[in-house]
Amino acid sequence: MKRSIVVIAAVASLSGCTTIGPVAGLESSSLVRYDCEGQGFSARVAEDFTSVRVRTHEGSVNLNRGEDDAFAGDGWKLTTRGGMELAHKDKIVAKNCKKQS
Repeated sequence: MKRSIVVIAAVASLSGCTTIGPVAGLESSSLVRYDCEGQGFSARVAEDFTSVRVRTHEGSVNLNRGEDDAFAGDGWKLTTRGGMELAHKDKIVAKNCKKQS
């Protein structure tokens, strides 16, 4: 029985059928504004939680989900674990971000 479960998990992982769930602090399908130390931004997570669209005063960018619930692309990185933080080219531009009420 254990062998069957391991095989099923391996096949699901290889076929891209792994489940990706919600990310702390982000909401799917709605544009949410965040107030931060530094610049604020808006973000919208895809319904499948695999990417997020971020809007800053510099423009918009699509970021793909990577390890540790971080999203990255085009020199941008949105970190969601241990507090929300946005960086551009390894420089933090927004930290301690909170959802605008």
